[in-house]
Amino acid sequence: MSYMPKHPIYGALHCIAEQTTFKGNRFDAVEKILSWLIKENIIKPEKCIVRYQQNGHRFLEGIKKVVTGDFPDITSDYVGLEYNTERETYFSNPSLDYILCPNCKSDLESNEEHEDIFWKALNQWRIHGGDEFVHCPVCEKKVLFHAFQFGTGCGFSDLAFTFFDCRGLTEVFQAEFERQLGCPVRLVVKHNV
Repeated sequence: MSYMPKHPIYGALHCIAEQTTFKGNRFDAVEKILSWLIKENIIKPEKCIVRYQQNGHRFLEGIKKVVTGDFPDITSDYVGLEYNTERETYFSNPSLDYILCPNCKSDLESNEEHEDIFWKALNQWRIHGGDEFVHCPVCEKKVLFHAFQFGTGCGFSDLAFTFFDCRGLTEVFQAEFERQLGCPVRLVVKHNV
């Protein structure tokens, strides 16, 4: 069952493991991150529905030390943290503007046939468990999804943490998040979710 907020909020900040397919036990990584966030007084230990899933945690006062911009209203039922351990794509905007190959700098978005090849490979990864690469139709090199440059915020992973009603994270917190997770993260902000 999905719950939608009754009032407008800023949006969502997706903190995505930079590894398209996480190179460890995703569930152990989630427990490590949640334990750390609970210890730091950033989230409540009890699970709840924040927006979409039963794996949410409400924010506590500690969130105000680690986010940038306006602070979330921690009394709201619709702000908090959720995590996802399924393969998913995250976009800040439904239109990508461009998809640049890191090798040949070709814009796959500008050619419908090339764009289709990219999206088919991405859907193969997300839905059918395929690998995390696409063969660039221009230079014919095998390229990791994350290596492409996108016109808007975009990321792909099977491990992500979503901070609802947050605009950004402090550099210190992001660095510690990466250390705790054991890999770099990519931040994708989605407005008005």
